[in-house]
Amino acid sequence: MDIKNRQQNIQKILLRAFRERWPEYQFGIKIKQALPLALPADAYNLTEVLLDLSLIGIGANKLFLSYLKHSLHSHLISYSAVIKRITKYSQYERYFCLIALLEFLINISDTCCCRTKPEESSLMNAILSLVHWLIELSEKIFLKIMEQNNIPTHEQKVCLERITTLNNRIVNNQFLMGIIYLAKLEDRELYEKCVMSYKRIHSLSKEDFIKDFYQMIFNKLDHMPMKELEPRCVESISVCLQPFIAIEVLINASADVSVNVSKLLMIQKLKKYSNARLYHEIIRSCFITLCHVKDVNYRIWGAFTLCKVPLILKQLHLQAKNVDEKLDYSEDVVKAFEMLLECTPILDLLDTTFACNSIECILVELRKQNLVNDDIMKKLVDRRISSMGKLEKFQISSTSPPIDKYVATIEPTLTALIQSLCEPIKPEFLNVLNTLVIDNRAFLLYSVAAVKGIHRKMISGLIKCNESCKEISGEAAKSKQNIIFRSNAFDVTFIMLFSIMQKCGGIDKFPEKSNDYFFEKWIRDGYIDLQSKPRSPLSVVKMSDSRLEELIAYFNDINQQPSPPISNKLSEICWSIPSLLYNCIIAWEKDMVKPAAVKNIIDNMRSKNCCFAIVAASWLCAYMKILKDDELAKPKVMLQQLMNPLDESIMKQETFSERFHLTQEIIMKLSRSVLDTKKATNNSNDSLFSDQWKDITTKKWLSYEVAINLDEILKSCGSFWIMKNLVDEIMHTKFIKDMENTLDIAFAIMHLNIESCTETLLKDILISMLFNKNQMSKITNPQSKALAKLSIYGILATIESAESSSQKKRPREDDDLSQAAKMRKTGIDQAVSIESTQNDKDQSSQQLKDSLRHSLQELFKVFHQQVVTDDELSPKINFIFQFFSLLVQFEKSVKIKAILRLIPNGLVMNLLKLVHQDDLTYGFILRLYDLSVSSGRLSAISDLCLLQNSK
Repeated sequence: MDIKNRQQNIQKILLRAFRERWPEYQFGIKIKQALPLALPADAYNLTEVLLDLSLIGIGANKLFLSYLKHSLHSHLISYSAVIKRITKYSQYERYFCLIALLEFLINISDTCCCRTKPEESSLMNAILSLVHWLIELSEKIFLKIMEQNNIPTHEQKVCLERITTLNNRIVNNQFLMGIIYLAKLEDRELYEKCVMSYKRIHSLSKEDFIKDFYQMIFNKLDHMPMKELEPRCVESISVCLQPFIAIEVLINASADVSVNVSKLLMIQKLKKYSNARLYHEIIRSCFITLCHVKDVNYRIWGAFTLCKVPLILKQLHLQAKNVDEKLDYSEDVVKAFEMLLECTPILDLLDTTFACNSIECILVELRKQNLVNDDIMKKLVDRRISSMGKLEKFQISSTSPPIDKYVATIEPTLTALIQSLCEPIKPEFLNVLNTLVIDNRAFLLYSVAAVKGIHRKMISGLIKCNESCKEISGEAAKSKQNIIFRSNAFDVTFIMLFSIMQKCGGIDKFPEKSNDYFFEKWIRDGYIDLQSKPRSPLSVVKMSDSRLEELIAYFNDINQQPSPPISNKLSEICWSIPSLLYNCIIAWEKDMVKPAAVKNIIDNMRSKNCCFAIVAASWLCAYMKILKDDELAKPKVMLQQLMNPLDESIMKQETFSERFHLTQEIIMKLSRSVLDTKKATNNSNDSLFSDQWKDITTKKWLSYEVAINLDEILKSCGSFWIMKNLVDEIMHTKFIKDMENTLDIAFAIMHLNIESCTETLLKDILISMLFNKNQMSKITNPQSKALAKLSIYGILATIESAESSSQKKRPREDDDLSQAAKMRKTGIDQAVSIESTQNDKDQSSQQLKDSLRHSLQELFKVFHQQVVTDDELSPKINFIFQFFSLLVQFEKSVKIKAILRLIPNGLVMNLLKLVHQDDLTYGFILRLYDLSVSSGRLSAISDLCLLQNSK
């Protein structure tokens, strides 16, 4: 029987049912007998026929409407078909029919759902069409009332009351609001019609139910509630920012200000700090570290606090929302200092340590950035001075110079240095360079130069200076004094450049240049950094065999006359040293040379130029890393000899002792990674980490020296070792508050290498815990929540770090363009418009780094396997739920879309079946999909219907 014949049979059944007044159950039996099971009743227009018969007369036929409702509840017809057909009713003057339809919609609004895949996409269009129909209906009624001199009839009043009731039902139904949110993304044309209709009706009336239309049309994802695992309250005492800033100064002291700002904004979002609280924590963290830092590191921290922090606060202020631009100061900065003045113990310790007024020191710098004015500055300084009066009776003597006076001398020194580097090197300038190798002053200047955006000029000048002295020839080679001068200039510039590179964190963080100068070529091809550019140390040996015999003769007797030609070719000596060392080791192992001869060569090498010792040590360290334990003895002796003191006669040479001390520091740092790696076999790293962690937990903050030690542990043991220990420390914590503090410190330590640590946590530690039954106890509450939280922190920080890395290459001269970001943020919120939705889609096209994406894919595969195989709620399932809940809670920007796209199909659906319904909300489901693409919207509505049916 074809569809047309069946439609005729349906009409006959309906007419008979009307004549005989069948009850609903009898109608249901007869209609099911007339319909085949293969196709739904929608295919035979049962909905349309029932509604047509219901609306023939002046009023609605309640019998046919009851049949329609019964057909809905019997799953004969779909909600989408019924609602779509009702929205086509355009006889707006027949109020009794309209009232009946509105009452019918009110009755079915709470049970509206889908039960088959084809219904899901049609339901989105149907619900949005209903909103459009209700707005148009309201508009027609208002226009009619205006024609009646604003005197509504009883029917019009009832109709408006029913619209109000239905609107309230829709607005208070999170399922329907979720459908509307998806529908406006799916059908943009219909959504635009809704917006235009709303604008018209908004100009006609100010009735309360118009607000309901606004909520429906301009519904945002933020308006869809979800059960938040992390409370919204802000912690009273923070232990997160201080260790984070300590790590940042260690790893990224010379980073662009925008890099620091982006990371601090991420911390602010995770911790829900206000702007004032963020500013307060930044300054407080710097003060805590500064008053406890040892040796000469206080100079670096002083420069960071007084030179870079004001610029960081300035950029944060420019990017802040709701800033009153009429004021000549920042209200948030003032509030931050009011909170800071309550930290009396920290201020007292800092002021007595450096014999200064710390509040005044930093306010002077903030005044230059127009973050405070003179009146506010005087008021805050006076408050601090009144508190400092109590310190005078203690008569505490300061052991360090006033930090503000020391830092104040940096800028003119830096300016003079860069100007001098642009000119041909002179003997007077060499004396200046020699003073910069004392107490790490070169790196201090570099740090300040990085803050000012001129660090590349400084590095470029030093490299060019080094290049001009790499070979002494012509007239310059005829004067012994000139030879010594150029040799010393080559030596000191090489040492300064290598020291800066080492303190920056390696080759990757050293400013890159495109010119083919010697130092750049040596860093690129001659320096072996197995962490940044893994390659064999023997590859360098093969590059430098040509002048080997001449070099051996030269270093055997450095005072030989006349000097060999290679003695004036300093760059060639540097290239040939690896070959010399390798051949010495081979000859020594074969007893072809005696240890005394090797010692003599090394002593002569480092007494000539300190840079030769650095070249030798860097190659020896790389070579030792590829040797077996029983082959280390002789290279180790040679490395130790490079660090031993020299004869007093050599040390008394002009400026040599200063260069030698910095060289020793460089070599010790190079050798520490090798020695620590070999020590790992006897479990000394466990005790070292334990000591550092004990220091952290005792103080509740991270000292700069401990940060340095942890960095060395990470480099020697790897990210898996340190992440395993950090996770164990979190899991062993007994109290929730202590666990939160431990988590914050662990998160800060991860920033030593955030990408590697996060990827290790995701694909190694978490997966191991989910598969290992012996570790099931570690993923129970509250430990599982802490572990999930640490994972999300790491993911978001890794994404932010990747974005910051891409921003580093932006020229400093573009900083004046950063005001545009402020203008965008403080402008009219366009998130509700179609254009903004498209912009979000464009922004979300950003891709994750391959390594992070691969780690997340592996983790999500394991998640999917767990939710498919488990048939009940377990600690594993609870951890997966907490992971996704915290992910969508912490990250609400378009950045999350790249992560959501990696979730396998079916993972969320199976997870919803296992998690307790009280923990699930429609807002949670909507946040788990990338709704900018059609596939994400279809998956979302499928899961929305699954949750609705289960409830």
